[in-house]
Amino acid sequence: MGSRTAALLEEMARHRERFEAFCRSLSDDELSTQVPGAPWTVHGYIAHLCTIDGLLCRFFAPLVGMTDAPSIDVEPPRPFDIDEWNEAIVEKRATARLSMSCSPRERGIALTTSGS
Repeated sequence: MGSRTAALLEEMARHRERFEAFCRSLSDDELSTQVPGAPWTVHGYIAHLCTIDGLLCRFFAPLVGMTDAPSIDVEPPRPFDIDEWNEAIVEKRATARLSMSCSPRERGIALTTSGS
């Protein structure tokens, strides 16, 4: 991996850590707040932001030689429709708890239906 790629990945990891820290700081009331102008609550919006990584990883992994990209929870529809997929993944995670992990191999931020 080149130094430019490594620097970019390190910067992305730092942003991920800051995002996770922010998400962990939110109260249940804040997580259940409706996002103005959006169909989602704060929790649903976090689900949207966190799950897009897995979808994008499937497309970009082969370009950089990754063969072990993490799987995603909801298969994309065929033909692909980002709005349809977003709705399905956010709905699936609407009642899930936030579970944080900084490792991209652990899928970044995961939303699980089990304990925290």
